[in-house]
Amino acid sequence: MKDLLIGMVVGVVTGYVLRKMEDDGKFHCMHEHMHKFASRMKDEAESLKDAGLNKVEYVADRVHQAAEQEKSKKN
Repeated sequence: MKDLLIGMVVGVVTGYVLRKMEDDGKFHCMHEHMHKFASRMKDEAESLKDAGLNKVEYVADRVHQAAEQEKSKKN
């Protein structure tokens, strides 16, 4: 029971401190940094997706060329 009460007190104090920090505007810069980070990661993910698709298309073209060369050798 004692541990439960200590845990509740620690939780309430932590909640109060976080709320006070939010009211004072301590987290606004962190929000901006997280937003910029998320935007960069989204752009990076799109770039990686495009690069992957380009490589797949390149490999598909190479396979098609190799198949055409083998087909022309047989004729």
